[in-house]
Amino acid sequence: MKLTILGSGTAAPRLKRNMSGYLLEAGGKKILFDSGAGTIRQLLELKVNLLNIDNIFYTHLHNDHINDLGAIIWSNNYGMARKKPLNIYGPKGFREYFKIFMEKILKPKKLNYKTNVREMFGGTMIKIPINEKTNDTTNQKINKKISLINKTNKNLIMGKNNKNSTKNINNKNQITIKSIKSKHTGSSVSYRVKHNSKSIVYSGDTDYSDEIIKISKDADLLILECSFPYKKDGHLTPELCGKIAAKANAKKLVLTHFYPECDLIDAKKECSKEYNGEVVLAEDFMGIKV
Repeated sequence: MKLTILGSGTAAPRLKRNMSGYLLEAGGKKILFDSGAGTIRQLLELKVNLLNIDNIFYTHLHNDHINDLGAIIWSNNYGMARKKPLNIYGPKGFREYFKIFMEKILKPKKLNYKTNVREMFGGTMIKIPINEKTNDTTNQKINKKISLINKTNKNLIMGKNNKNSTKNINNKNQITIKSIKSKHTGSSVSYRVKHNSKSIVYSGDTDYSDEIIKISKDADLLILECSFPYKKDGHLTPELCGKIAAKANAKKLVLTHFYPECDLIDAKKECSKEYNGEVVLAEDFMGIKV
């Protein structure tokens, strides 16, 4: 897997730190996590085609994490003539948010492709089938088989609750994405991605909690927001990031989502007071292989 940081910044406008956005590449798939303002331009800089992104996951609905959703919908429809479905996942309340957004704000005359909108709760798991030996065209066909598993009731939802649809999918031929409730808004979530025994955890915005420690357990790569050098509700400091990584036994820690105040301190040094592993300060366009 490879994780590329599209935006290591926040709501504060900064030239070198775009608003939140992260691109995951695994098994021939490109998956987007959050899309703050400027995400499309960042993808263009990396020569990533929007048509090759079939799955987008949102941690919460604050504008610095979701601003480019409208631009993505509009560009796919009017600028690129998308035909294949776009799967969009978000926290509780996202379906209603998306409905209002489309009907009251974007109001496209006609959407030329299908959008599959699903909500993620604590314990929700998505399985995305992949085939590492196929090209993008084949992967587009496989994409139709995306499944949704709700851990709370153990039911497999596959479009219309087909319980046998993914019975023969090998774990090595899928990307598993699990969500937990994060401590930021009333519905915000964090994500854990697993593929071929490797794992990446992306916190989104969060405060310190047992939940983020649990989902980060033994992660190969842990990406934590590190908004401020001082404590503020709903966010983390460098020391709290280090504490989470240490308790979770994460192999590598990336600090991201920096407000300008973080430039005034040595965030890595502060974090290392709690965590003895490798600490990386995120920068836009930084790529990390797992």
